Amino acid sequence: MTRSRKKALYVVFDTNAIFTKSGDDIVNSTASSLIADHSNHGDLQIFWILPYIVRAEREYQMRQSYMQHVETSRRVAKFLSETWDISPERVSSAISQSIDRQLLRLNIKVVKPNIENIDWGSVIDAAVFRLPPFEHGPREKGFRDAVVCETFLQIASSLTGRDTALLITDDRLATQAVKQRLTNARVLTDLNALREEIMLRVSHIDAETAAE
Repeated sequence: MTRSRKKALYVVFDTNAIFTKSGDDIVNSTASSLIADHSNHGDLQIFWILPYIVRAEREYQMRQSYMQHVETSRRVAKFLSETWDISPERVSSAISQSIDRQLLRLNIKVVKPNIENIDWGSVIDAAVFRLPPFEHGPREKGFRDAVVCETFLQIASSLTGRDTALLITDDRLATQAVKQRLTNARVLTDLNALREEIMLRVSHIDAETAAE
């Protein structure tokens, strides 16, 4: 008898879901613990995904947390007549390598959207007229959110059968933009909601009860 394939759950994290003020970690401790707790379920295969733009934004934030100390460290080295190799380039390289190690350890995949499949005309119009996920106001704000949405929608639209994609974000406009394009898109606001969703899926609760 042929063994059926596991159901797959693709969890796509927005920056606000994994953000931490720590300059050392790309994802917060709650996300790290959740991934460790739920990476090995018998009949549910979970794929943890960071859109490339989220990885890049977190790397920028981590760089900024360290760069403020670079000049101080250089001054201390000079005062002590030491020759410490503390350059912005070296710090940036070390941060990038640290991120790669963390992503490998957590089994998080970084996904870039297919640029050719993005309707840039619609993105431009949304930016100009401040349509979701772009914010109302004198300044255009929302490009990174738009790319996150495009990445998620490409993943979700590629799935078949019982496979599901979840976007984890507390951004109201991003949620609105995704649901306008894909009415049955699954969006959860935080990691607690994600944990509950996973537990429902692995506990074999019927659909009606799960909805309640």
